[in-house]
Amino acid sequence: MKKDNFDSIILVSIPCLINGYLPEMEGLPLLIYKLANINYENDEMICFSEIAYALANFYLPSMEEEEEEEENKQRIERTLRSLIFPALRNKFLPNSELGEYIKELTSTSQAFKHFGRFNKYLN
Repeated sequence: MKKDNFDSIILVSIPCLINGYLPEMEGLPLLIYKLANINYENDEMICFSEIAYALANFYLPSMEEEEEEEENKQRIERTLRSLIFPALRNKFLPNSELGEYIKELTSTSQAFKHFGRFNKYLN
């Protein structure tokens, strides 16, 4: 990667990857450490891959103590249902290589159509 792209690196803000989702700030020092230790002399793709990996680890929900395990599971499940899955559904555009492996199993509207047909048999 060209050295002039990163002559001086200043972290001004944390990227907002998903609207409404704020990662836990306890991971911020580790994010800064990882970003500071990336070798920006590497190939451009390797450099961006390392940045993406550091951000992905920062945005992962952390697991707390075992005594709070059930509460953590519920918190992570709420986050997945209300923020992550809708964002993936609306924004994720797989490239042509991935497109053949990713299929939509169902959508809410299709599920309601199927359940509506079976509803007459349940009464």
